[in-house]
Amino acid sequence: MEYLLPRLVGRGEILSRLGGGIGTRGPGETKLEIDRRKIRRRIYFLKEELKEVQKEREIQRKNRKNVYQVALVGYTNVGKSSLFNLLTHSNVKVEDQLFATLDPTVRKVKLENNWEFLVIDTVGFIKNLPPSLITAFRATLEEVLYVDLIIHLIDISNPNFENQIEVVEKLLEEIGVENKPIIRAYNKIDLLSRKELIKIKKSIDFNPSVFISVLKNEGIDKLKALIIKYLLKGTRRYTLSIDYNSWKNFQKYTGKIYIEKQEFNENEIKILARIPKEFKRECYPYIIKD
Repeated sequence: MEYLLPRLVGRGEILSRLGGGIGTRGPGETKLEIDRRKIRRRIYFLKEELKEVQKEREIQRKNRKNVYQVALVGYTNVGKSSLFNLLTHSNVKVEDQLFATLDPTVRKVKLENNWEFLVIDTVGFIKNLPPSLITAFRATLEEVLYVDLIIHLIDISNPNFENQIEVVEKLLEEIGVENKPIIRAYNKIDLLSRKELIKIKKSIDFNPSVFISVLKNEGIDKLKALIIKYLLKGTRRYTLSIDYNSWKNFQKYTGKIYIEKQEFNENEIKILARIPKEFKRECYPYIIKD
């Protein structure tokens, strides 16, 4: 709508030739004013809708605060939705087109020990994204501001992948992403020869990095291991004893507690777990050893 508004002038001039003499208002001019009013009203309505979307997203984020969250970001068409489907065993739409993903999609990833974290798929980035589009996508993009970890997916088979990395990370900076751990996942290694891949690997010094093929399901276990490693940074290992009456209350914190070992006894549940410092206070009554 904002793109269209200033471009209505030519259309109005053509229509105004249809009638009216000197000093009169032609039908084209009237039509132009009506169209402008309609578009302005539509822009206002959409902006109000965006505010409502942002409010809804805020409520949803509050409901997710006790669970680790990981965002997938990247240039458009690098395979984010395909990776999302692979990690979460979902069936999110995958299309080779601009902005195929607009609304942020959130799904759980469940690991072998029943530990879970959330993955958020975001809109694909492009070069020179207009400021008005950044505003329109902010409800999607701002999800990245609240996650614990960012996976920057990169199409390593694209000759311009270094420029695309720059575009994405500059845009992350513009929307206010600071001090968030970022893992670079270089995708589509199946499209490169062994010689090309070795050469590219030697030129990349970003840490942490992982080389994957979503299509061939290669390197995904390494990616998961890196995700766990960075989500658990800053946690400490504790032994806890929880009686069965307290277990239900304790479970609301288990989204951010990584249980390494669990033992069910007659009167208690004993667990060895990694706990982030912000949850130590809630877990303190159950800690018997650190």
